[in-house]
Amino acid sequence: AKTPKSTQVKVQKKEAAFAKGHSMPVSKRQCIYISAFIKNKKIDQAISDLKEVIKFKKVIPFKGEIPHRKGKGIMSGRYPIKASALFIKLLKGLKGNALVNGLDLEKTKIVFSSSNWASRPERGQGRKGKRTHVLIKAMEAKEE
Repeated sequence: AKTPKSTQVKVQKKEAAFAKGHSMPVSKRQCIYISAFIKNKKIDQAISDLKEVIKFKKVIPFKGEIPHRKGKGIMSGRYPIKASALFIKLLKGLKGNALVNGLDLEKTKIVFSSSNWASRPERGQGRKGKRTHVLIKAMEAKEE
């Protein structure tokens, strides 16, 4: 039997990296606002910002009848802790995918983040549970 000359696999560089959260048990509304919060940020920056949210140091801007929060440029906001923790897991997966796809993490930014309804399971008394699909896309920023 012939043995291969090199065991190193050549990775073809891709232009984007994706992370999908399938049927995450969080509110779609929270996911929408977190998606807007992390968009156009570097992956590591988004992870550290969400860790600040979990520690009640940073606020995620929400719209609607929500109390005012301290901070520059913030009118109203919330601290969605459970959703932030799930987004951190997704972003760590996105970071790994970016490395595997040959992207440079220093130049890579989150360019797209979308949240959609998932199939909502029945709970007691005909209530429906929360489920959301999340898709995050990161690409290398173009040199200008």
